[in-house]
Amino acid sequence: MEDDSDHLGAMERELGSQCQSLNDIHDQLITLIALSGGVNRSVEAPPAVTNAVVTPLNPPNTTTTHQLKPATPSEFIGNHTKGCAFLNSCDLYIGLAPTQFADDQARIYWVLSFMKGDHAVCFTDRTM
Repeated sequence: MEDDSDHLGAMERELGSQCQSLNDIHDQLITLIALSGGVNRSVEAPPAVTNAVVTPLNPPNTTTTHQLKPATPSEFIGNHTKGCAFLNSCDLYIGLAPTQFADDQARIYWVLSFMKGDHAVCFTDRTM
């Protein structure tokens, strides 16, 4: 049976790994924000959107009556083993519904809105 110091050591290593992963994601988001023209740092939260009209990039196909309704990603709590799946589901949604996002900043805020638990919410607070 392992003693408490072995468990504590394992937990500290795991926490260090998760912190590094979150820092890497943070750096990537900062790069995306910089590439999209930056974000006004005085803004505490994304601007509220009410009755916004988004002009489609490509006109909808008038011969089909069904539109794809992709599933939104699951909430992300910061588990680094599920990070790739979370990013893939976000990318898939954005790819299937590009007209729902006015620009890169809207996409970034949308992704951050699914980061709701544990380390992810700390990352979102730091980013905002």
